[in-house]
Amino acid sequence: MARRLKVTVHSYYNLERYDDEAFTVLSLEQLLALGKAVSVEPRVLLLGVVALASTPTVTFKVISARLADRIAREGRTSEEFGDSIGWDVESLLKDPEALWNFDVEALHAICSAAGIDWVAALPTIAGSPDKP
Repeated sequence: MARRLKVTVHSYYNLERYDDEAFTVLSLEQLLALGKAVSVEPRVLLLGVVALASTPTVTFKVISARLADRIAREGRTSEEFGDSIGWDVESLLKDPEALWNFDVEALHAICSAAGIDWVAALPTIAGSPDKP
């Protein structure tokens, strides 16, 4: 499984041992790959079956657009905005697909800043056929 996720065996061991590792170690792309490998939606892997009651999925394109709107409304640069939330969002503003490289912790911060339910923004197995 470590090889499939492109992480070290030690990292995968920690992922299985410590609950918070899934939020900070895996990219969203790797989280989706793990979900596909075990046939479990990423939101269920993170939060249990209660997460299935979450709102409909929000696309990365919507997140990027909402961030761009907020940055423009506030009259700040993307760098200033990124500094305020603790994540560099420049790549995400240029290409929403860049969000695949962020981890869940980043997704949470970015979605909070955009006023979006972060759980609804988690990738889904059915909605992501082009990813791992």
